[in-house]
Amino acid sequence: NQEETGPEGAGQAVDNPVVRLLDNGQLRSGPIPGTAVLHIVAVEEFGLNQTLVILVKVKPVSYIMINSHSTVLSGSSDHLTTVPIGASLQFQVSFHDDVGGEFYTSNTELGIRCSRYDLLHVSKGVDNATLVVRAAEIGNTVLKVWDKQKPSMSDYVNIPVGYAISPAQASVTLGSIVCFTSPILTESGSTGSWRSKSKVLDTKEQSGISIAQSVGHGTIVYHFSSLTSTNTEVTVEPITKVQLGQGAAFLTNAGPGKTRSYPVVFSKGGNLIGQNCSSIIAKTKFVPSFIPYECDLVLTPRPSDINVNDLFKAQATFDPEKGQHLCEISRVAAPPVSSASASVDPLIQLAATLDSNLRLTARVPASSARGQKEVTSEPLELDFLPAFYVHNPELHLSTAWPTGNIRVLAAGSIMHDLEIKVSDTTVLESSVAEKDAGSPNTVVFPVRLLDSLTLWEKELLDLTVEVSHTRSGHRVRIPVYVKLIGQKPEGVYVRSPRQDLSWSHLLVSTISNYQSWLVICFIILITAAAVLVGYHAIIGPRYKTSNNPDVFLNQSGRSPTPSASFIHQSSPIGTPSYTGKSSPTSPKLWSVSYNQQDSRNTPYRRSPYTYTPKS
Repeated sequence: NQEETGPEGAGQAVDNPVVRLLDNGQLRSGPIPGTAVLHIVAVEEFGLNQTLVILVKVKPVSYIMINSHSTVLSGSSDHLTTVPIGASLQFQVSFHDDVGGEFYTSNTELGIRCSRYDLLHVSKGVDNATLVVRAAEIGNTVLKVWDKQKPSMSDYVNIPVGYAISPAQASVTLGSIVCFTSPILTESGSTGSWRSKSKVLDTKEQSGISIAQSVGHGTIVYHFSSLTSTNTEVTVEPITKVQLGQGAAFLTNAGPGKTRSYPVVFSKGGNLIGQNCSSIIAKTKFVPSFIPYECDLVLTPRPSDINVNDLFKAQATFDPEKGQHLCEISRVAAPPVSSASASVDPLIQLAATLDSNLRLTARVPASSARGQKEVTSEPLELDFLPAFYVHNPELHLSTAWPTGNIRVLAAGSIMHDLEIKVSDTTVLESSVAEKDAGSPNTVVFPVRLLDSLTLWEKELLDLTVEVSHTRSGHRVRIPVYVKLIGQKPEGVYVRSPRQDLSWSHLLVSTISNYQSWLVICFIILITAAAVLVGYHAIIGPRYKTSNNPDVFLNQSGRSPTPSASFIHQSSPIGTPSYTGKSSPTSPKLWSVSYNQQDSRNTPYRRSPYTYTPKS
């Protein structure tokens, strides 16, 4: 029995009934257990032979074991505890002897059985020991494999099947945004791709973000290999309730075009579904292709001469940064550019006198294609603060005619809250507003020019009057032009009797002329510094010469020669006379006309009151 293994090679089996070598090169075990040696010789053309000896053991199978040959990768923080539904796994059955050694091959015929055929689909693979298992439904299934010739030799394995996609079996509302995630990774360690099997969901392939665009049932599939995927079901229900959240309490067509936003909620659990869905949407800057509601804005009561669309535009939007569905209201009418424009839009004057409020609603329109009925939210009442209109493009005053009027056209809701402010209170003065008898929506602000030398001293006067409404933030600034008629008054300026002398007036006047005050303070500081420097330069040296503590000390170390004698005289008030004796620790005092005498050598004593010798 030989087998060619090369150009000139042969294989020879040892004469043993344990194994048998067939002509086609197959080695078949015999009916008797034992060992055999297979001797293979390879003969090369250049005369070199190679020999290989293989030990072959033939033993009965003691037990079998089911092993999984499929690998499913997951993230570092996520661990799979179940087989993903829809995934197909490959199992291998291994055969072992009495000491646990694994056989290379066996002729055992296997039997296969599942406890639940509706949950798990099992089929044979490429050989007898290979099984292909597909997870069809959620649940636990016990798989049994046994030897048909020896039924007692079997193995069991529990295969739990679960969802590997979150959220699983989600029930969402039409228009909701769902962020699907899965811990399973591809073989390269990256995330897989997403796909929807129906038009119920519009799904982004890379991120897994889906939007429910139609009522019904759909399936989301996650592919993590070319042949393996998992899925979950999604149910989309119609919208039954819409709610408008709180925002700004009023709207105005004045000032800069600021957009007002009001959140809209049309799902019980929120419009965003899924773990960390808001952060995923903000990261990917997702913009939905479908928004299920519309925003309606109306004036109440509705005027006949103006439409709300001429003032505002309401639209349904989605903010990816906040992850919110919104009703955004933006102003479409151009703001009144003070009143200096050559031509005035009639819409501006109509809106200025409009006494109406605004009503905002979110409405889901009916759609048979999407399976949705019409649903409307509770209305949100908003105050409307119209922009006032100033008739005066500018104000002209003169010293001959010092009084002028600012005419403002405004609605009754804001007329009493209008404020007027002059730029310089030392030159201009505003009075209390007065209603125009001929027009109920017009208010008049008198402005008067004060008697002040400032008008004649300044070459250029920059004077303005500002009309404002605090709540709406609308402000209009009117320039004031002053014409000087006559000659400049002489003498010291005398304050007008009506001019204010309060602390507030002084503070305002100081702030208005802060440059002059800074110059005055600077001059005072320079003068004070010069006085201090001159004082120390002139007077300082005198203190230095007279401030010598050793001027009266005898530093020569010798007694001076007496130049005069002192005669003892009793004190006129009975005070004990001075003996002239010095303390051993006190310093000796001396001068040019005085020499201390020793009391032990002279009969004279010194009185503290007189220097006349005593007879």
